[in-house]
Amino acid sequence: MTQIAQFARRAVQTAPNKIATVCEGRERTYREFYDRVERLAGGLHAAGFMPGERIAILSLNSDRYLESLFGLSHGGFVIVPINTRLAPPEIVFWLADSGCAALFVDDAYLPVLPSVLPRRRTCAGLSISARAPRRPIRWITKRCLRARRRCSRRSARTATSPRFSIPAGQRAGPRA
Repeated sequence: MTQIAQFARRAVQTAPNKIATVCEGRERTYREFYDRVERLAGGLHAAGFMPGERIAILSLNSDRYLESLFGLSHGGFVIVPINTRLAPPEIVFWLADSGCAALFVDDAYLPVLPSVLPRRRTCAGLSISARAPRRPIRWITKRCLRARRRCSRRSARTATSPRFSIPAGQRAGPRA
């Protein structure tokens, strides 16, 4: 089965130095774009997210949205795009109904997070913010690790989601 990420891989093979994305003054070549896609997927795996887990994206169209979309596909995650016109209670329902382990949000939807995540305790909020530091993938990974630990403690306390418990000795790593 063809994954979305295979299109980016093919573009790197055929035209690595051509412009892939242009957004808010940022230009990325296909090589740079695919590098960020691979690092995002690897960061999520390193943070303990497993292939097959559902991860939602609540974002306006941008290069970061595209990187997240391709990165989730590359990592083997199930992508749950959240409609940007939903109210916070509807977002909570979508997250609960789909069983999302994490929610990616951009700057436009950061104010929505406090009203969404406290009601959905088994979901980590991850920012794909333009205000992230110079190395956004590392920043996302560190945030992701902290959020993942916090969510694991919550779910262990409430026993609502056994999906967060990873058997001892099982290492989460990038797909072969």
